[in-house]
Amino acid sequence: MQSREKSIIKRILTKEEKRQRDTICLIASENFISDDVKNALSSVFINKYAEGVSHRRYYPGCSLADELEDNGEKLAKRIFRVDGANLQPYSGSIANLIAFRALLKRGDRVLAMHPYDGGHSTHASAQNISGEIYRTFYYRVNKEGLIDYEQIRKIAKKTHPALIIVGSSFYPREIDYRSFGEIVREVGSYLLADIAHPAGLIAAGLHNSPSRYADVITSTTHKTLRGPRGGIIMFKEEYREAISNALYPGVQGGPLLNLVAAKAIALSEATTTDFVEYQKRVVGNTTLLCNHLIERGFELYTGGSSNHLIVIDLKSLKIDSSKIERELESIGITSNALPVPGRDGKTNDGLRIGTSAITTLHYDEKDIELIADILYSLIIKRDIGTASRLKRAIIRRHSH
Repeated sequence: MQSREKSIIKRILTKEEKRQRDTICLIASENFISDDVKNALSSVFINKYAEGVSHRRYYPGCSLADELEDNGEKLAKRIFRVDGANLQPYSGSIANLIAFRALLKRGDRVLAMHPYDGGHSTHASAQNISGEIYRTFYYRVNKEGLIDYEQIRKIAKKTHPALIIVGSSFYPREIDYRSFGEIVREVGSYLLADIAHPAGLIAAGLHNSPSRYADVITSTTHKTLRGPRGGIIMFKEEYREAISNALYPGVQGGPLLNLVAAKAIALSEATTTDFVEYQKRVVGNTTLLCNHLIERGFELYTGGSSNHLIVIDLKSLKIDSSKIERELESIGITSNALPVPGRDGKTNDGLRIGTSAITTLHYDEKDIELIADILYSLIIKRDIGTASRLKRAIIRRHSH
């Protein structure tokens, strides 16, 4: 006999399943995992405590945990062409903190993308604990919204950072990691590449990899990589011991082995031709959606996209994108409002959308066109009724 409290939780789970089924997810940082990944999350590894790193545990009974982690590392090394990897980080945020702890000492200087332009809060921003430990300098995008590599070089030569961070939460173009590699060699800095957003595109060989240039690479596993919510850290072999000590006991306790198993399953899926074709469809859907939006009169940050995400610039329409986000959610479409990069960061005048999740659900060219019509109806025509009807039409197309 189940308790009333358990029944309440089960009802919430059922409602969330329905919400996801009836929602068009355009949040660029969300995706849908496979049944195999989901099964790994609920596997018996959830019962096992395994403090330490592989083959150096503080509890007995960890031989299979070691085997699990070893195989996960092999997959990450194969996919991203790195010397070493650890799947234990609970999140991308924790992976970044581990990297800082391994490479830096208190008070060291860090050069990162400005939070207004897409730099993540965990890149030593003032709002994050890392910003309290390290001294942070920022680089900005240029007038076209693009990364200005020469500007970064000048700032780096002036500030002499111990670490330069490359990575963004809403940069819709491919990043030139080679240029960052040249800069760190010139100034003698470490390079940390946070590939949380383009990880799947890099794994599929559609975007260039930072592996030749970065000392440490961090990522989440749940965005374009299409795995569970968690983190991963990859590194040059010379930093293995420092990374291991920074991870445990420096930042984390025992790993969530069920999550490690789910990450390993997701990485195994990323080795398949199906995964490569999926990533190609993601980029194709993004390009198609950009074209449809431009045809309907929308302005796009950087003029379009080369990856999985798009930032719609609403400044000329004089509309608060937070209002648009709420209106879209009211009809069952999720997106997220943010300030358009390159400005003061105080006004939500941009709307970030992405195609990873809808591509997983096999949205096709007709669906992409309908999504453009929905955004046009709601944002430009201010016709929520039509937008809602079009949204329901898409859901019906994908109901089984």
